[in-house]
Amino acid sequence: MRYCKDPILDPYYRLSQKVQMERIKYAKDLLQPGDPEFDRVYPQHKKEREARAEAEEKEKWEKKQKNE
Repeated sequence: MRYCKDPILDPYYRLSQKVQMERIKYAKDLLQPGDPEFDRVYPQHKKEREARAEAEEKEKWEKKQKNE
């Protein structure tokens, strides 16, 4: 029996060539910032995150220096 409305229950869904090709095609779109591949695929976002973190760190350090 095939479950066209619920592919999770369909035992042949993962074996489908169409589904496998779509997974490969859209793999980059599904990457999340915590994923190790994210930094390799989107280096511009990595640079932005690092610059933002560095600026926040510098700001905290400056506030700490003023308070002392």
